[in-house]
Amino acid sequence: MRSHLNDDDFHQDTENSPANPLDWIAGQCRFRRRMSVQMEQLAAAPDYDETASFQIIDWLKVGLPAQFRDSADDLFPLLRSRARRDDDFAGVMATLEADHEAGSALIRRIVPRLEALRLINHPVPMEPPVAAGLTDLAIRERQHVALLTKVILPIARLRLIDADLALLQTNMSARRHLA
Repeated sequence: MRSHLNDDDFHQDTENSPANPLDWIAGQCRFRRRMSVQMEQLAAAPDYDETASFQIIDWLKVGLPAQFRDSADDLFPLLRSRARRDDDFAGVMATLEADHEAGSALIRRIVPRLEALRLINHPVPMEPPVAAGLTDLAIRERQHVALLTKVILPIARLRLIDADLALLQTNMSARRHLA
């Protein structure tokens, strides 16, 4: 049983971060989709699944918040600074920022309950509010990733310059203590 994810699991399936941070974010999106499936499976299980919860708890405490910060602290401000008048993505970015707020609130509600369930030494039924929170977060994550990959990343690939990408790469690496 693997109780903790390594940093590579939080951003992609390769050993090191790619040279282009937008590819790194795309890898994060693929991982977020897989984690959404795992959250839904845990939520649907009749009993709390300790093994599945280890990976989910680690990701909710470390991986997903780092990814939220990648967007909020770096990608979105850089993209706004390079936007053109015909780049009509302000509404999408506002939606994604609201998703970060809602996702963070769900994480604060879900993680302590998952950790408490993990401490019980015998089979225990999954708590309905925890299951509902996991399902809600999984749905939100799928929608979030769709907007990020279909709208934001293509515009970022067109607008961000090499200096922006270098800054994004540096900050993402530092956030994960890879620098």
